[in-house]
Amino acid sequence: MPHPRLAAVTMLFLAGCSSPDAPAPASASGTATAATPTRATSPATPAAPAFGAGSCLPLAQWQADGKRRFVVHSAGETSGSDEATTFTLHFDVRLDGMAITGQLALPDIDPASIVVDDAELQQQVQVCDGRVFIASLAEERGGVLVIGNLKDGALSMTSLAYASGDEDTAEVGFKDGAVVVTDRNGSVRLQESSATDSATPAHGLVAESVQCEQDAPQGRTWLRLALNTDGGVRSMEYTTTMPGGASCTVSAGLAGDTATISQTKNTTDMRWDDNTDPSQASHMRVTRAGDDYTFEPLRYDHPQFCGQSAELAQVIKLRRGSATCTSVEWPK
Repeated sequence: MPHPRLAAVTMLFLAGCSSPDAPAPASASGTATAATPTRATSPATPAAPAFGAGSCLPLAQWQADGKRRFVVHSAGETSGSDEATTFTLHFDVRLDGMAITGQLALPDIDPASIVVDDAELQQQVQVCDGRVFIASLAEERGGVLVIGNLKDGALSMTSLAYASGDEDTAEVGFKDGAVVVTDRNGSVRLQESSATDSATPAHGLVAESVQCEQDAPQGRTWLRLALNTDGGVRSMEYTTTMPGGASCTVSAGLAGDTATISQTKNTTDMRWDDNTDPSQASHMRVTRAGDDYTFEPLRYDHPQFCGQSAELAQVIKLRRGSATCTSVEWPK
């Protein structure tokens, strides 16, 4: 099974009020009668779009008229504290007479690295399409967007790491019916997670991706590549599980990762620093040809990613739109 980097999600579902029972239909008569003329009725008036639909608004503008309210607050301590708890972000929405809450635990985030407090976090929240709430946990370089998608009376919480320098940050917009995030690594379109994705909640917004899995006598392979709008790769998650249970886990471009990602037109390189011997630093590559992607671990430090008796495949090929890997080549 895939190794999920997203933390556990807790959501509160609100029960709606049931409508009154409709009257029972009259019993049928055995006597033939003339058809009763029916009066043409106007179609039901469509529901008004949510305030802010089709755009991204600063939180202050979204709740300016007092009819809507959103609050974000954090909880948790650094891993070195005496009473360490996982850093968690809480969302609280008041909308249309309902109170909806959601929270997301972020075990890969050290609160000491975050350069904004809760008050600044609140001021910088954006609301996209009237229902997607986005808070930015900025660090000195890069950060994490925490995203709450309000749908069916609940908040589905997810996160997205972004790259930035000292003076810039991720930009959030709404284009062609989707939230689009732009950072130093390009632009990425967010989409609802698939029903078969056990790593994210239903309706959770995640980066558009291509992924595949395959079972073989050598082991089970699972690979996900998050894609930019131009088809380039912005992050990677890869897990192999051997028949005996040993496994390897590799990721790049996610919160807490140390890999450096570089891009050319059709190639993405991921490198991990090795201060002891730079020539032995782990290096993996993804190449793209249209909708086809090829992943290769060109060089890797085995203990850094794998347990004893586990290994990575030499080459994995996958195609956009296919859940099964095109091919997986294992070491001889």
